[in-house]
This record gives sequence, C-alpha cells and structure tokens, in this order.
Amino acid sequence: MWIAPGSSSYAEWSVDQEVKALVSVRQGGVSAPPFDSLNLSFSVHDDQAAVAQNRAQVARWFGRSTNSMVFAEQVHENAVHVATLTDAGSTVARTDGLISDRSGVILSLLFADCVPIFLAAPKHGWIGILHAGWRGTAANIAQEAVSRLGEQGVPCQDLWAGIGPSIGRCCYEVDDPVISQLKQAQGAGVPQLWSTPGRPGHFQLDLWELNRRLLRAAGLPGHHIEISGLCTACHPEWFFSHRRDHGRTGRIGSFICRR
Repeated sequence: MWIAPGSSSYAEWSVDQEVKALVSVRQGGVSAPPFDSLNLSFSVHDDQAAVAQNRAQVARWFGRSTNSMVFAEQVHENAVHVATLTDAGSTVARTDGLISDRSGVILSLLFADCVPIFLAAPKHGWIGILHAGWRGTAANIAQEAVSRLGEQGVPCQDLWAGIGPSIGRCCYEVDDPVISQLKQAQGAGVPQLWSTPGRPGHFQLDLWELNRRLLRAAGLPGHHIEISGLCTACHPEWFFSHRRDHGRTGRIGSFICRR
C-alpha cells in the first residue's frame, strides 16, 4: 500500500513490518533554491555540505547513519548489483538496480522523474530498488532484477513490487525515436501505452503501466504490484522534476531497508 506524503517528509510503501521503503519529498532540508530544500544529489551543483546534511537526515529516518547507505552510479541501463555489508557507505559503479538480504544496508537511488521500483520478498528476507526511466524500461531492468533474485532462491510469486512517484502519462511527452526503441527492445509484446498529444511525432508515455506489465510478464502476481499514482511533474510542492523544471532541479531519493 502506498501512503502519500501529506505533512510528512516522505511517501511510504507499506508492504511488510520487516521492510521500510520511503520516497523523500523536496521539503525539510537545508539546500538553497533551486534545490530547495531536501536535495540528495551531489551531481547537480548544489552545495556539497548541504547535500551531506540532507543525506544524514534521511539516514536518521531509518535510525542509522549515512555509512549504512548504498548508492549507485545510475546510467539508465539494467545492471543489478547484489549489495553486501562491504558496499555500505559507498556508490556502486554503473548500476541501476540494488538488491540485498542484509539488514545493515539502506539501498538508495536518486530520481527526478524516472520510475523507482521497490521489490520485497518478506518470506525470504530480500529487498531491492530499481531506476527505470524509459531506457531502463526498454532494457527491462524489472525482468533482470526478478531473474537475479531468482538466482538467490526467491520465487517470483513471493515478490511484491511498489512503483513509486515519478512522471505520469499526463506529463511525459516523448518523441517517435523513444517509442521506436521501446518497440524494438520489447518486440511485438510491448503494449501500446502511449497516445498522440496533438503534435506530430510525439506521444504521451505511461511508464507506470508499462513497468507493471513487465513485472507481470516476469511472473509477479498482479495483486502484488502497487502503483503510487503520484506524478512528480504534477506536484512541485513535493517532488523535484527534471522535465517540469527544465533540468535545473534537485533529486529526491528512494530508499529501502530491512528493519
């Protein structure tokens, strides 16, 4: 179940009492405009000390320090890394997915419109977080993560997925080359989850539903997949949005850990 931010500092995906999964909002930090105020990225020309302070605040939500957080160098591909305690406090190179069965790590990825996908298998003690923009979706990072978890002994039918706040079809206009690459990558099975907004060669793309269907195709039961329905571009009071803010913006974070 998804719980919208309201007056809190995050949206929450509630799946099991042993799993804590949060998406931060932009409020409550110390960064100055246009990164006001809980920007979590060191790569957007924000004050580095402010970002470090913001990250420390997020870690405290979990009762831990930033030395427990595992980040990734997100490159819009489909590599999935199995995080261990030795990864704590570090950034994993060229990775867009993190999975782990360790209770001492907070899996952490950054977003400003792309789709965060949380994964949890409470019966088996495994958790995960994925970064699925259109390129990661085309590369089917969802299937890759389910396969990697299968290698760890996690059956797909025991997995739960939460598709978090990200840009919705209402605000996500893409051009024909993007649609062509999605068709090429997914073949004839890709559902037509886009519509023409009125401009020739442009489409409104639904990454939420596309990733939901990819997770279903990977074997997850339909009732195990939950979509937050929160569009980052529609909610400037809560979320940074690369598309809405023309690239000059901060990053929210998606975080999951075992309690």
